[in-house]
Amino acid sequence: MKHAKHKNRLMVFGSLAIVLAVIVWIATSINNYDPETGGKRTASSSSSSQVSGSSSQAQAGSTDASSDATNTATSTDASTSSSDPASVPAGTTATTDNSDGTQTATFGGAATYTITGAQFIDTGDGNRVLQVTYNVTNLSGQEIPIGTDMDLYAGGTKMSYYGSDSTIDTLDAGASYQGAVQYFNVTSSGSLSLQIVPLVDLSQEPATISLNVSN
Repeated sequence: MKHAKHKNRLMVFGSLAIVLAVIVWIATSINNYDPETGGKRTASSSSSSQVSGSSSQAQAGSTDASSDATNTATSTDASTSSSDPASVPAGTTATTDNSDGTQTATFGGAATYTITGAQFIDTGDGNRVLQVTYNVTNLSGQEIPIGTDMDLYAGGTKMSYYGSDSTIDTLDAGASYQGAVQYFNVTSSGSLSLQIVPLVDLSQEPATISLNVSN
């Protein structure tokens, strides 16, 4: 009888051990289950997840850097656009000091005048003659006259033209004239300045360009 009771106890303990082993196996299986692969979680899949996360962060950083570069380029373009004649609105006057020492007056929708030089010349007749050289670009959609579109002031007094060798011409739409010349008879002292306004649109605000000329 005692032998039978001992045998029954062993059977109970054996059943409990089997149940406990099954519970441990189920818990381990759940912990190692990978929902992405549908199988057992491995070290490689964990590393892959970490690498994927790092890659996403790197891509986000790259996108931010690209956005910053775009904003910088846009800011740079905006800051330099005023030197582009096409960016000056119609009816607006703008002057620019160029890196080569020349000066440009832009009349939006009309023309640009770039003063390339100014010097006193010897005419042999005792007159004090100033020679001004310039380039013109026609920004309008029509032919324009050039040659009497600038005046010289000396100490605030308007000077007269000199001789008949100044450039008098017409310029087709979109065309440029290089090396135009204007002569002035300077009879007053004081600082020299040019006042320019295109004949194609006399309603434009005149541009004033100061001249630094040695006597």
